[in-house]
This record gives sequence, C-alpha cells and structure tokens, in this order.
Amino acid sequence: MTFGSWLATHGQRAPVRQALWDLLAVAALNTGVEEAALGPAVKVFKTALLGRPDAADLGIPLVPLGELHDTAARAAITRRGGAVRLSAKVTAIEPGPAVIVDGTRIKASAVVVATRHEQAAKLVPPGAAPGQDKWGALDASPIINVHAVYDRPVMRVPFVAVTGSPVQWVFDKTRVAGLREGQYLAVSVSVADTWIERPTADIREVFVPALRSVFPAARQARMTDFFVTRERRATFRQAPGSGALRPRSATRWPGLYLAGAWTDTGWPDTMEGAVRSGLHAAGLVRQHIRDKEIVP
Repeated sequence: MTFGSWLATHGQRAPVRQALWDLLAVAALNTGVEEAALGPAVKVFKTALLGRPDAADLGIPLVPLGELHDTAARAAITRRGGAVRLSAKVTAIEPGPAVIVDGTRIKASAVVVATRHEQAAKLVPPGAAPGQDKWGALDASPIINVHAVYDRPVMRVPFVAVTGSPVQWVFDKTRVAGLREGQYLAVSVSVADTWIERPTADIREVFVPALRSVFPAARQARMTDFFVTRERRATFRQAPGSGALRPRSATRWPGLYLAGAWTDTGWPDTMEGAVRSGLHAAGLVRQHIRDKEIVP
C-alpha cells in the first residue's frame, strides 16, 4: 500500500499529508506520499524521527560532492596499489569470474556490479541473479537542481524547506563554490517529472518569481547566473511492490556480487543506502577470497 493511504487511515488529512509528510518524503524518497511505498517511508520516518536524537540532523558538504565521492576514494584505491579506469566499456561477465573490458578478458578474484539497475540487468549473466528480468520495472524518478546566483545575500540560513511552492529545499552553496561575493543558492527539486524535459527558460520563468516570494531580499538583488542540472534517472521509483524487485548483493555465481542503492539494502534509494550496499558487497568479497584461500 502507499504511505499516503496508510496515513489517511490513521487520521492524517490531505493538508497535513502535503505540508508535513510530503515535505520530508519527497526529499528522502524522491516520491510523494500518495505514490510512495509504505515500507521505505516507514524506514525513513522511524529512523529520522524515532531514532537517536540527532538522527534527523542534516549534513551539508563543505566541498563539492565529486571530491567526497570520487577524489578521496580514488586516492585510497591508488594508495593500495589499485587503479581506476575511466571510460572503459564492460560488455560481459564470464565464469571465473572474469570481465570483458574494452574487448579484453580480465580475470578477477571477484566482481562487484555497481551500475544502475537497467545496466546491471544487461551485464549480469542469465540465471546468476533471480528476477533480473524484472529489474527494469523499478523504473526511475528524476531530480532537477535549479542554481541561482545573486549579487548579494538573500538567504540568511544554511538551508530552508518550503511548502506550497515549486521551490522545495534550498541550500546555500556559496562557500562550496568558492564564491567571494554574492550568494549561490541551489534548489533541489525531487519528483521532477513536470520539469525534467522543460527548457531552462521555462523553469526560470517559474522559479525566479518563486524564489522572490520565498526570499523577499531577492526582489532587490540582481541575479548574475541561472542554470539547471538534471538527473533523469536519479533514483528508482519507490512505489508499492518495488521492494520485491530489489535483489540481494550475493548472486548464484561465486565471486559475483551486486551493489547500489537499488539493491535490497533495507534502506530507500539514498546515498546512505548506496554506501551500505558497497560495504556489504565488500564484506562478501573479502569472505569469498578468504574461503578460496583456505580450500586445500
């Protein structure tokens, strides 16, 4: 069942569902309460509101996400004697396991497939993972980010959440961007089906007045830049029934594992879920290699 229908049966009327529950569900699940599956929604709210006192604290990166997710990890891999190959095309996974990379067969101790679910369904050999023919049904939900740069500060706090507006969550990225003057705001818009294919000019026509409504100081400020970034397949669509489609990390092939926020992590499709899936897959790889070492 949907989270919205469950809330309705427990006395939460439409205005409350939209102003309170939807505000958090859209941000955490990239799905509104009326379409979100009950399971992942309950996970979010139990963890954030009924867990530790600091469970709902928001962490705001002080450096670009690429530095967090790519630069540091790549440096750690290199220090350990590994290598990262970019723009390398993997076309197949074979028993062994082995992978075909740019037409060359590379034997491996273990393989972790950490792609989107649509790509994983094509790469994982038939029969290696039950239900892989249904992974495509997880579909996708888009996110856009609206970037607005002003010649002066218009928002006095690190972030705000907004209801009753196309503006959802706004973050101050001035420091991260290294901007010395003015202010750089990033508006994160989840469940962006309405906006994902709209031209930037159309989005600007709606969001510039909306930002002025939210931040009165923006009415006197001059906008020096405006652009939109789009993630057409930001998350899978976390609708009722989607949980049954999410596979476990271990496959039927020894040494072949899955990772990604779309796998059965026990969490919704979030960065936290992605990290947990990676840690779990790495643990399985380590155990697999140990088991091979002790075989006489």
